[in-house]
Amino acid sequence: MSDVIIYEDGSIALSATVENETVWLSQKQMAELFDKSKKTISEHINNIFKKGELEKNSVIRKFRKTASESSVMNMLGNRRVLYPYNTFFIQIHKTIYFYHIQMIGVVRAQHPTTN
Repeated sequence: MSDVIIYEDGSIALSATVENETVWLSQKQMAELFDKSKKTISEHINNIFKKGELEKNSVIRKFRKTASESSVMNMLGNRRVLYPYNTFFIQIHKTIYFYHIQMIGVVRAQHPTTN
């Protein structure tokens, strides 16, 4: 079972997944935390693996997320799918890769000027 914690410091509010007392962040969350683009975070992660600093199987975890109704509505152009007398909602599942606190620390070390 995973929990969610909220981190706020006045300039950023970030929710993080916690499982077995370990923090896990997605690339998008790391980009928000370090004020970098997701592309930059992805490049750093790929370089970390290429250099052998961390092993993929120990710092990556797949979490399955379900899109909220509002997310689905946005994908459909804010329209509900109607069929004669019923309204159907599409439930979308997406697998998102999350990274262990060790990866977050190594990525952070590559941005020493980031607060």
